[in-house]
Amino acid sequence: MAVNPAEQSDEWLLKAAAEFEAAGQEIQRAAAQRGLRLPHAAGGLALHRALQADSQFAPASKEALDFPLGPSYQAYKSIIDRLNKARARQYKIKPASLDGLESEFADWFSAPRQAYIQATQEADPQRRYTLVATPNVQAHRHEVRQSALDFGKKQPHESLVNDELLSKYQHRQLAGGRSSDKRAFLFSLIPTTYTPGLEGPVLAQRSKFDELQATHPQLRVPSPFEAITFWATLRAQGDTLDNGDVYARTSIVHFDLPEQRSAEWLCVPHSYIDNRGVPHLGYLSVDFTSNGRLAIG
Repeated sequence: MAVNPAEQSDEWLLKAAAEFEAAGQEIQRAAAQRGLRLPHAAGGLALHRALQADSQFAPASKEALDFPLGPSYQAYKSIIDRLNKARARQYKIKPASLDGLESEFADWFSAPRQAYIQATQEADPQRRYTLVATPNVQAHRHEVRQSALDFGKKQPHESLVNDELLSKYQHRQLAGGRSSDKRAFLFSLIPTTYTPGLEGPVLAQRSKFDELQATHPQLRVPSPFEAITFWATLRAQGDTLDNGDVYARTSIVHFDLPEQRSAEWLCVPHSYIDNRGVPHLGYLSVDFTSNGRLAIG
């Protein structure tokens, strides 16, 4: 079976995704009839991997489409535990299971998302994506702040947070969760390299982002809360986050948020871990030229 998703129409991709889902359900039913117990979404994921093996993907693309779920779940759980420490009993969050993550991810990881990954990896074979499973909850501004500070306790240096700037944003702008969405996870695939064409000051980045979204609506700027979960996921993968390229791998300019004045400058939030291992929830002047990083969301 030879498939090049980048050459297929939207209609073809949607039809293929529906057939893929139906085939996964058939696998689950057949296993149940034989008395076999499969993990949630095992049929769908098994078929997905079989299709990968049978399709003419470049080797890098095969690797890019096979995400380890364990580190993503470990990071998700660590963020939930941090939130629950400071919440009253009636507001504590019941964490979803690893099976729940597997099931939701199988539903979320659509054919257009897979096609975008393949196309960007063909353009840049060094490009990889980290699966980030942020808790899909309404987090308060102070919880985002405290999550960043707590993360720094296991780094070589403590986190630096710009409280003045954060106080000017609404909770939803910083956390990005959707209260009306019943999913437990807010998935994003964050690349290891900057998004091509997004170099420039904030106004130029916003303009280019609008152009990219017109053809790739799944692209978005990760929220500061997602950025912290991204750090936790990299740590769960065994990354020490204190080497010479960590800034280039973690810098996210949150240019989708409105600029606010901090000291003498108009700024937007900027999250990153510097090359000494210091986590920052800081700011960047809208006039400063920087590289942008978009997630598949």
